[in-house]
Amino acid sequence: MSFGQGKSPEKRPEHSYGNNGKKPVETPGKGKPAEKDPKTPDVIATLGGNTSTVQQEGVGHRATVNQNGTSNSAAVTQGGGLNVANINQVGKSNTAEATQQGWSNIANIKQNEGAENNTAELNQKGNLNTASQTQQGRTGIAAHNQTKIDQDGYLNTATQTQQYESKHSTAYISQTGTANKAAQLQENIYTTNEASILQEGYLNKAEQTQIQVTGSNKGYIAQNGTLNVASQTQSGIYAQNEASITQQSSILFGVGVNTASQRQAMITGNNIATIQQAGAYNDAVQLQEFISATNSAAIEQKGVGNIASQNQKEITGPNQALIYQEGLRNSAIQTQQGIAGNSLASITQYGIGNEGIQSQLSGSDLTAKLTQRGTGNEAIQYQTGIGHISTVTQTGNYNKATVIQSN
Repeated sequence: MSFGQGKSPEKRPEHSYGNNGKKPVETPGKGKPAEKDPKTPDVIATLGGNTSTVQQEGVGHRATVNQNGTSNSAAVTQGGGLNVANINQVGKSNTAEATQQGWSNIANIKQNEGAENNTAELNQKGNLNTASQTQQGRTGIAAHNQTKIDQDGYLNTATQTQQYESKHSTAYISQTGTANKAAQLQENIYTTNEASILQEGYLNKAEQTQIQVTGSNKGYIAQNGTLNVASQTQSGIYAQNEASITQQSSILFGVGVNTASQRQAMITGNNIATIQQAGAYNDAVQLQEFISATNSAAIEQKGVGNIASQNQKEITGPNQALIYQEGLRNSAIQTQQGIAGNSLASITQYGIGNEGIQSQLSGSDLTAKLTQRGTGNEAIQYQTGIGHISTVTQTGNYNKATVIQSN
């Protein structure tokens, strides 16, 4: 290349080398460090509006992406191998996605510091999956955030956390196959948040906690197949919150187990808790505490080792608790305590080891109904205070009933 009329400058182009054009051999520990494997990139971006795309295919993957600011986008795609992927984003309106296929997957996504309008999604297919996502709004309101984890196959574990003044945020986990475990936490949240866990197949466990929530928050757990355990807690809640657990179990190596527990605490009005179970060693517990008005709880169980317990405490207003059971070792216990207003408790049981027990204490306009059929029936209904009604119906076999009403 010529520069005016003079000769070319002495400075060499950056791509040329001495040694007759050959790149010098670098001694270990001297010169510039060895280049990174392109399959294990680190990407760091600041200010905002950045886009990072990492694609990896085959064997020893790792990937790390760090982004600061607003409207950043990061995507990591990894094929089969020893996958690890970390994406860290600080700021608002950021998008992060990691997709892993096969082998020893681990993926973490964090969106921190005033997280708002952020989306985080993890997809894992096959083998030793682990996934965890965190959205935190330390310096501002964390709102309109979405997290999603989808795991397909083998030793799945998933954890999601949304914290600090979260509203209109959603957290979703779907797990298919083998040793599933899932936990979600929404903490110091405000309103209209939703957490859902869907699990299919084998050693399922699921746990959701919503703490210091106010209104219209929802938690759903659905489990299908074998050693299911599920627990939901909504605490310090205000109004129109909902918690629902559905379990269906099959038998694996001669064992099929359902257990479900839901707790709503210090709540006020229009809160709902529901549990449905079908098949094998069912157990279900629901507790609503320090509640106010129009609260409801329902349990439905079908088949084998059923037990169900509902406890509503220090309640006022029109409360309701219903249990329905079918088949084998049924037992159902309901307690409403310190109630006022239009209370109702109802137990319906069919088949074999039936037992009842309903207590309504202190009270106002109390009603308790119990229907039993078939084999070892027994029923106790106890009420105190004001407008009692108690109806007991028993048909067939070892019937026994005790009703005590007081004023």
